[in-house]
Amino acid sequence: MKTFIISIFLLSILCSKIAKSISGNIINHEILCSLKDTTIYPLITYTSIDLQSFQNLPVDTFLAHLPAGYILSPLLPQDNLKTRTQICAVYGNHIEFYIIVRDFKYMNPYSLTGDWDVNLFKREKIARIELYQNGDCIKGCD
Repeated sequence: MKTFIISIFLLSILCSKIAKSISGNIINHEILCSLKDTTIYPLITYTSIDLQSFQNLPVDTFLAHLPAGYILSPLLPQDNLKTRTQICAVYGNHIEFYIIVRDFKYMNPYSLTGDWDVNLFKREKIARIELYQNGDCIKGCD
């Protein structure tokens, strides 16, 4: 029990340090520290998903097919900080799915005020999905 309490304490410190070190506040402390334990999922759970089969389908369709336990990031920039073209499904075991949209029909990706509607983004069609493990792209990055 003592080891468990120490582990939880160290995890909370680690989350705080990571959250403070992320530039631009793209993923905040609450998101990083509320990740569910998805280490029970073997890597094949993620790599067996046919990412190309979700191209030209709504973002929501892909999210509905993902294993439970991910946290959805805020909308992320690609090249221009005032434009949002991607979102990331983050798992607690260092697995991330980056979902990228190129052609927008429902949401305006450009905003001077930073006011983007995630629900409209989820209706957009997927151009590309990339799977990362520990920061390295392992699928969909060619």
